[in-house]
Amino acid sequence: MPVTKLQFPKPGINQQDSAYGAQGGWIMSDNVRFRYGVPEKIGGWQPASQSNIIGNATGIHNFTANDGTSLSAIGTNNKLYIMYNNSFYDVTPVATTTSAVFTMTSGTTIVNVLATGYGANVGDFVTFSTVSGVSVSNTNITNTTMASQFQIVSTVTGNTFQINLDG
Repeated sequence: MPVTKLQFPKPGINQQDSAYGAQGGWIMSDNVRFRYGVPEKIGGWQPASQSNIIGNATGIHNFTANDGTSLSAIGTNNKLYIMYNNSFYDVTPVATTTSAVFTMTSGTTIVNVLATGYGANVGDFVTFSTVSGVSVSNTNITNTTMASQFQIVSTVTGNTFQINLDG
């Protein structure tokens, strides 16, 4: 079988000429580069991590720590994260309160939280820890389900806000 020489179009993308004027070359491409005059596919994107972050990323800043560690700060419309070793760490500033009282309406997943002097705003996140005395009959709302992080869905008064247990 005789050897046949393949004739590739001219390397590179010619976006200056018309398709007729650039005959024998490439006029459009996506994710292609040329190596040794031959087109080669550029690999696609893949997520840096499978971790879920809350909100849509609005900014990123890459930097190096004093010890040479590469870090990325990712700001979303809800939180601030640091990415280190392909893991995200929530570094959003936290306001604290010492005690809160929960009241719930039967048949809903909305919980009223009384936290005197907290100053909550809609969209803020709250994390409850060391929760005790919560048990709602005929539901799975317990101390364990309340000892978690929630987003504030509404403010009732200066001292009372609401969270949704369904997220």
